[in-house]
Amino acid sequence: MCPASPLLVILLVGASTTTAQEAPVVPVGTRVRFTPAHPARDRVVGTVTGQRGDSLLLLTERRESIPVPLASLDRLEVSDGVHGHALTGLGLGLLAGAVVGGTIGAAVEPDELLGRGVNVLAGVVLGGAGGGLIGVAVGASIQSERWQALPGREQAASSFSPSGDRLAVGLSLRF
Repeated sequence: MCPASPLLVILLVGASTTTAQEAPVVPVGTRVRFTPAHPARDRVVGTVTGQRGDSLLLLTERRESIPVPLASLDRLEVSDGVHGHALTGLGLGLLAGAVVGGTIGAAVEPDELLGRGVNVLAGVVLGGAGGGLIGVAVGASIQSERWQALPGREQAASSFSPSGDRLAVGLSLRF
């Protein structure tokens, strides 16, 4: 291996580090969530009202207008919208309704002609359908917001030679 190879690796990774740390362009009106690096505190949610150099101008949920230097952020995320949980509710309601319906069907006196199995099956089907409908309604009423992290905020590279003839390269990405 050429003696200049470690230097070349460090220079190439260093160049990509500089590019990755440039201020991201976040459109005005975008809902963002960030975690300040120092001092460590809770996440702050707000709407971008502008961008000046390496700072975002935000209107927080408390209606405070604040400048946020991008260098002081540990994590920056952009809202991907609000969604309901209808499918999760359907699955949970279907399962719970089927269990309850099947249990009730098993507890009912069996029919002489059809037997206990039909009662259990009817309980599972009817209980599952009822539970599924209730689950969809409850799940759809529960709303949550999805967040997308902006690409790598911090990167670092290093190289060292643990034994005289081998090269080790490390790259650390922080999201």
